[in-house]
Amino acid sequence: MRRPRLDDLAPFLLASYPTLSLLAHNAGEVPILVGLRPLLASLALAAILVLLFTAILRDRDKALLCTSLTVVMLLSYGHVYSGLKLAGLSGTTLVRHRYLLPVYLIVLAAGLVAASRLRRIEGVARPLSLIAAVVAGLPLTTLGMYTLQSAQSGTAPAGPACTLSPEQATTFPDIYLIVMDAYERDDVLLQVHGYDNSPFLRELEAMGFYVARGSLSNYGYTVLTFASMLNLDYVQAFPDRYDPESQNRWGLAQMIPDNRVRRELECLGYHIVAIETGVFWTEWSDADYYLSMDESPFRSLNIIGEASRFEALLLDTTIVRAALDWIRISRAAQVPDSLDPTNQHRQRVLFAFDQLSQAARLPSPKFVYAHILSPHSPFVFGQEESAARPGAFESEFAAAPSEDEDLGAYARQVDFLNDRIINAVRSIMASSESPPVIVITGDHGWVDRNPEGKLSILHAYHLPGIANDLVYPTISPVNSFRLIFRGYFDRRFELLDDVSYYSSHDRLFAFTEVSNSWPGP
Repeated sequence: MRRPRLDDLAPFLLASYPTLSLLAHNAGEVPILVGLRPLLASLALAAILVLLFTAILRDRDKALLCTSLTVVMLLSYGHVYSGLKLAGLSGTTLVRHRYLLPVYLIVLAAGLVAASRLRRIEGVARPLSLIAAVVAGLPLTTLGMYTLQSAQSGTAPAGPACTLSPEQATTFPDIYLIVMDAYERDDVLLQVHGYDNSPFLRELEAMGFYVARGSLSNYGYTVLTFASMLNLDYVQAFPDRYDPESQNRWGLAQMIPDNRVRRELECLGYHIVAIETGVFWTEWSDADYYLSMDESPFRSLNIIGEASRFEALLLDTTIVRAALDWIRISRAAQVPDSLDPTNQHRQRVLFAFDQLSQAARLPSPKFVYAHILSPHSPFVFGQEESAARPGAFESEFAAAPSEDEDLGAYARQVDFLNDRIINAVRSIMASSESPPVIVITGDHGWVDRNPEGKLSILHAYHLPGIANDLVYPTISPVNSFRLIFRGYFDRRFELLDDVSYYSSHDRLFAFTEVSNSWPGP
């Protein structure tokens, strides 16, 4: 019986690399289990190819070599296609699937013929096996280090719970937190996008909202803003201090579902209602009422069901890209919903608004949490629900959209969402037994032309029974719940100075203070 060798693993190591690499690149942004299904599919593909080539060639060593070559070619086509476009060849006839794909397949066929005729396989198989081990080992090492760091970084407690001392006769209002991801301030929308958002803001004001028209977020990234807002303090003040060079975001991510605001309200008898967000580290799946689109028992493993956004991105790096792009540009066909992550995104956004309208019927007092990943890209909404085709602004099958196209698409998405926000608020107010507290806010801006623009946000409060003179135009998210706690539960709660910090994605904790130059009304 033939002994197993490292050479036998080469096709499987190479097949696993695309999934492992994409997971490592997005460590902390997606759950590791989201890679389970594509990893199993890639390994199954390699196994089938080994059996097929063994039956054809009657030589296991040559079959392994041919499988390795085929796996590499099939799973890298999308990268080659995109790389040629990025190299400036997008205007040539070569970088079109109708020309590139046949050339690619001819190269693969020639390689397979050459591999099948080799007399001494060892000279090629051994180095290939070592390369495969190193290639697969790099993302595995990254994932392992991230997992270890995550395990070592416990949740940093952001202050004690059960500190509020409301009056005994107080009737607690329902509280709604609606975070619209990357929703910009109205002056930035007008200056950069040419979009006048004042009718929407005036409608909010007519419904009793105070719009903080000069608000900046405290941070430019979701994980920072959420951790700060929900734990009533700046990230720099948390017990676990983060070095400017640190890449470990897991400690902060843990403080989003397990946060001080939630604990304080639970102490007062609040029911926690959370709507599925689509981002695993902003999910509150342990809420008293968790409103999810998918109640399947296999949801966490993602063994069955529609393709995730991760899987769709992964498919676009493989030879499947050619078929998907043809479907995207063909008027006679449509990308199946199961392979269209933008459709899932669209449905999740609409689901969140629908659930907001229904949540008022749940028992009071309640704290309703909704993180809606829009108007952040992908741009899947226009002035009508179906006005923007799925993927029209994110795919590379056509020329990349210009900045003006992106700016216009963002503005159209805001325009669509505004109607949804107004309708949801009306439903909430109409179905509430007593006037609710509602916070509608962006977590950061979208356009990154300058730090202040990136930090500018929509920020509006509905605070029944509280004089609007307690609110002010430049209030920031770190003070949102300090204001609510002070107004409804405990006058001793103090507001903090509103300070905004800019940082880059690569150096998340290297903060630079940003001044607010809002000129005033």
